[in-house]
Amino acid sequence: MNTLYFFLVVNVDYWAKCAAILGGAVILLKGIWWILGVIAKSHITPKQKEILIHAADKGDLFIIVVNGFGKWVRSGEQTLGSNDDPAINAAYIEEFDSLIARRFIEHQKGHYYRLTGKGFNRARGLKETEQLQKSQQEGKTTNSSTR
Repeated sequence: MNTLYFFLVVNVDYWAKCAAILGGAVILLKGIWWILGVIAKSHITPKQKEILIHAADKGDLFIIVVNGFGKWVRSGEQTLGSNDDPAINAAYIEEFDSLIARRFIEHQKGHYYRLTGKGFNRARGLKETEQLQKSQQEGKTTNSSTR
């Protein structure tokens, strides 16, 4: 008992340093975890981007259900998926559900969904970026063909 007491009391500086190191490590790990969460939340997959961009103007989205045939995502005026491959439709449905979970889309009634304010902001930003990239690509093509 005396040995343990001696070890704890005499080595107070040692234990204080250990606590400081562990405390710093915990803060560092929390910071890393927060950064990873921000990155994960801000990442938009190509299918999510497609869903958002097509809905950017009016915000209308639908889940089209045909009994015996499957489900499709309708974003704006565009039906996304494939008549031939149910795996593609399933992937769009999963990405749609992910956008709901991230609060870019909210359910309205029945099969009707709508972009949220956050969803409109992200969708319009993505659409604007895509249009800018297309115009830059066209400018490069025009410049290279005139040479």
